[in-house]
Amino acid sequence: MNQLAAEIVQRIYACLMNGDPLKEALRPLAERHNEVIFAFRVQRQGGDGEQYPYVETLNADPSFLEDFNRVAHENPNNDVLLSAPVDRLMRLTSYKPFSSVENIAYNHEFLRNHNRIESSSCIILKREGKDTAQINASMPRGYGGSSLNSLEHTMEAILPFAQSAYELSLQQFRRRAQDALSHAEAFWLEQQPTPSIIVGRGGRVKVMNKRAIHYLKQSRQLVLSTANVLGAAQSSDQVALDGLIYQTLEKRLPAGPLILSNENGPGLMMSSLPLHSYYEAPDYHRFLMVEGELALISLFDPTDVPRANEDLVQQVLGVTAKQSALILGLANGDSLRDSARKLNISYNTARNHMQNAMGRIGAGSQTEIVRLASTIMANAARFDNRG
Repeated sequence: MNQLAAEIVQRIYACLMNGDPLKEALRPLAERHNEVIFAFRVQRQGGDGEQYPYVETLNADPSFLEDFNRVAHENPNNDVLLSAPVDRLMRLTSYKPFSSVENIAYNHEFLRNHNRIESSSCIILKREGKDTAQINASMPRGYGGSSLNSLEHTMEAILPFAQSAYELSLQQFRRRAQDALSHAEAFWLEQQPTPSIIVGRGGRVKVMNKRAIHYLKQSRQLVLSTANVLGAAQSSDQVALDGLIYQTLEKRLPAGPLILSNENGPGLMMSSLPLHSYYEAPDYHRFLMVEGELALISLFDPTDVPRANEDLVQQVLGVTAKQSALILGLANGDSLRDSARKLNISYNTARNHMQNAMGRIGAGSQTEIVRLASTIMANAARFDNRG
């Protein structure tokens, strides 16, 4: 192995172990062959249309990716990547002559505009189903002789080391994700006083606590499909549930409360928190992870809350008897106006009581107070045992 290849291998291991951009490992090679465009990308054939979720380049113009994305579906590498041996350098010209793409948009709108690319060589770092991670070198017209031989000799030398490093790094991040999921099951779920579920993309359930298992068996508002996907019984609620999960997973933001429709009384309330602290995987691994971002969904069904002692709620929250009665009314599904009527006070007086209670508790909304009350009621026996 020559000195350049040895330096690149060291850089590859350092980048992958630290989660740094892999293109930095290839920079010495790109500087030596500055006419060649290097791309490191993760690719999925078919699927949901997200074909190139991660691409980084060296020696490319700023418009390179924009031009490529317009005609990426015609990329001659697409089919070859799924059939070429992974244990040696993939030379595109061994599978398809340039003449096969010369008269299509891929050439006219992309290759001609970027160094007049006519051939490429590729290291397949990882192939798993229809997913591939790859290092691609695209050569311009007339690039050959000793320059091409030197480039491909270096790529062949680093190939097994790059594959080994990528696989090792990927498995480490996968293991961290699995360990974190096991920790989440013990910590997040079992500590939750309400039914709670951890879901991944598409609403697929990963784990849930015993309260959630029991609740889903008798719920008329939520369903669990045979594919283990969490869904809502009503189509309008399903749209809202999809939005809740999307905001949590894609934007990594808390979402909710979402209140599902219920003709027979108060609807199920759902809130969701991102669990993006599971692992800090680099972007070039995320698409190949067993699971990506996850969401913790907590359920609160007002119709399933046991009647709690008003004195207990009053004592724990530090509110007055009237405020405690109003809070319990809300927790049991009554509106503030209904609760006021039952207590023989005006609606304005009830509203003032609630505002004062929110100030005492430090709650930002009535919904937050209801959550606190439901927690107390769900753990009423524990409070009683403490005396």
